[in-house]
Amino acid sequence: MSTQFTPGVATRIAHNCTVGTTGNNHPLSPSDTLGDYGVFSGEQISLIKTRIREDEDIGLPHFGRSIDPNALKDLDISWTIMKLSDVVFDHSFSSAMDLEFVAREVARPTTEPDVPRSNVLINFTRENPAVALAVSVTAGFVLGLFLSRSLR
Repeated sequence: MSTQFTPGVATRIAHNCTVGTTGNNHPLSPSDTLGDYGVFSGEQISLIKTRIREDEDIGLPHFGRSIDPNALKDLDISWTIMKLSDVVFDHSFSSAMDLEFVAREVARPTTEPDVPRSNVLINFTRENPAVALAVSVTAGFVLGLFLSRSLR
C-alpha cells in the first residue's frame, strides 16, 4: 500500500491492535495506558505485539511496513498508547525498502575482482597527479611544522 506512514497512522495501529486484543471499544485516548484499555496479562501483550507485526488488516503489514524485532521487547501494561505509537513510528521501516537493500547486498557483482585498498590510493594518484601532489605537499608542510614546534 502506498499510503504515507505518519505518526497518526502509527497511533491508529497502536490503538486498533490494542482494542482488537482486548475486545472492548475503548475510544482513542493517547494518554491512557494499556492497563486502562483492559490489558492485564503477558498473553495480551504478546498478542498486541503479534498484531502490530503481522496483522494484514490493522497492523504494519497493511501499510507495507515491518518493525525492528527488539522494538517492542519492553512493552508492558504501563505504556500509554502514545508511547506505543511512538515506538511503532520510530522503529518501523518500509518492507519494500528493506527488500531493496537486501537485494543490493546479495546482487554484488562477481565479475569484477576485489581491488585491494592499497591499489585504490595508487589508482587515485595515477588518475589525479596534481591533487595527489597538493595533498602530499600540504601533509609534509603540516608535519614539518608540528615537528619543528615539538623539538624546541
